[in-house]
Amino acid sequence: MLRTNRTFLLLGIFATFVCGIASLVRLEAQPPKPSPFRVDTDIYYDNTKAPIKRTLTLFSDGVYYDFEESETGLVTVVDPGRNRIILLNRQRQVKTVLDTKQIQLMVSSARVQADAKIASISKSEIAKTASGSEEAVVLNDFMEYRASLQQPAQPDMSQQYADFADWSARLNAIYAPNLPPYLRLELNQLISRQQAIPNEITRITRQRGQHMELTSRLIPVWRLSQDDLAKIARCGAMLAQFKDVSADEYWSAKPVLNASSEAPKNR
Repeated sequence: MLRTNRTFLLLGIFATFVCGIASLVRLEAQPPKPSPFRVDTDIYYDNTKAPIKRTLTLFSDGVYYDFEESETGLVTVVDPGRNRIILLNRQRQVKTVLDTKQIQLMVSSARVQADAKIASISKSEIAKTASGSEEAVVLNDFMEYRASLQQPAQPDMSQQYADFADWSARLNAIYAPNLPPYLRLELNQLISRQQAIPNEITRITRQRGQHMELTSRLIPVWRLSQDDLAKIARCGAMLAQFKDVSADEYWSAKPVLNASSEAPKNR
């Protein structure tokens, strides 16, 4: 009887040890949680003194919340883990859900049909400026991007920002301003490979002899405040309360990817 009890005791200890090892393996196998942070962006047109547009982007748990400062109060929620982008209009209290796989397919299909000059990339490099700092440069005959760089507090913040910027570029290709995304996608990856995020991005478009310049200035904060977390919580409430409409009804127009136009539109 004593020997039997000792056997059961040893088996219990062994089972506890095995379960503990399995738990440690599961914990080690889990990917690290994405670092939370925020980015304020001011956008200027042709060196205007006041920004023509302001946005706030919050990065939390692998989801990106982009708030536009405007009368309509547009909010874009990019949720790659669930393969969806949710558009919220606070003024109309409506929402629409877009499938990221469908967006990717539309952009890829449009590239096959696009004018080769618009989809081409004649230069993509990290260059030295006159002051000795680095900038990312991507251009073709119609458009040019130049971006100064800054280092984030955590390396994964660079990939998160690039992912957000990629989906924004694809979305802007399908809907207004119908801007071909190919150069911007290349710029995002070029910056991400440096484990950086943009500090300032200048986009120059050349169309029928006109020269148009748009500059975005980014101000990051490497954490989320209580107010930021409250904004995210309010997004959850809006998702539950707002009326669900089709994308066409949300935009009041069908999506168009103008890949074959002579030159991209400017905002």
